Amino acid sequence: MRAVGYGQRLPPRERELLMSLELINTLSAAISALAVVISLIFVGMQLRASTRAQRALAAWQSENSWAQLNFEIAKDPQVVELIEKIHSLQAGPGSLQGTQLLQAQYLIRCLVQHAQSQYFLFREGSLSAEIWEHQRNWMIKFVRLPAVAAILNVEIDQSILSSSFLAEIKRVPAAKA
Repeated sequence: MRAVGYGQRLPPRERELLMSLELINTLSAAISALAVVISLIFVGMQLRASTRAQRALAAWQSENSWAQLNFEIAKDPQVVELIEKIHSLQAGPGSLQGTQLLQAQYLIRCLVQHAQSQYFLFREGSLSAEIWEHQRNWMIKFVRLPAVAAILNVEIDQSILSSSFLAEIKRVPAAKA
């Protein structure tokens, strides 16, 4: 192609070639834009699938961790007896002495911290509201037991539990549908 000055026209053959190059350039830009849109849709679909998989794994791990904890408790007759005693105490942990009181404190701390970890999974969006509500409602009933409440107050004084978790378990339980 030869240089053309201002106001001069290109010969027809060169004009067709230039128009073909412009058309190719426009088509390639459109194809590139379409490829970007398709890539973004694909990335969005992958991200959504990954998020669902992570939430499902969190739910499974949550339920499995409670099941494992219950299994470990059930294997130890002393711990089962202690839990039965905690549930039957109406006036607080006064009838628990020495090692049994200390064991009750650690057991209650373990259960409450376990629930707190589930709360953080829920709060950060990894655990479904349905699963958390069941666990929260159980925890609310558990911490209302007089012996548990007395021991929990010691834990609160030691700043072992987060204030947001404590506020969450102090809310009224959700009504059953």
